[in-house]
Amino acid sequence: MEVRSDKHKILIVLSKRDFENYWRLRHSSLAPTLTTTIVLPVLMEALTELRSDPEAENPRWKRILIEKLKTLNLSVEHDSLYLSQRILELPIRRALQSAREIDDQP
Repeated sequence: MEVRSDKHKILIVLSKRDFENYWRLRHSSLAPTLTTTIVLPVLMEALTELRSDPEAENPRWKRILIEKLKTLNLSVEHDSLYLSQRILELPIRRALQSAREIDDQP
């Protein structure tokens, strides 16, 4: 996995095999796990980068992230994991619940 955040968007680049697996599973019961394993660490990295220059308006993804934090009444000074969990609506909890539901199946 490679992350590029120097443009207007944050781009997550997966290998062909990883992308095919992601594409196949993105709407499955494992979707919360995908969010946790792919999006969560990238968002944490973006928040760390944003923290180094919280007044930045470029690139565009920084403006969007700042607005999201304002909407949630959160400060960029909070821990990146805490902020990421709030922005993504508790992805670790959802991933664990999804795994439990899968495990509970006969």
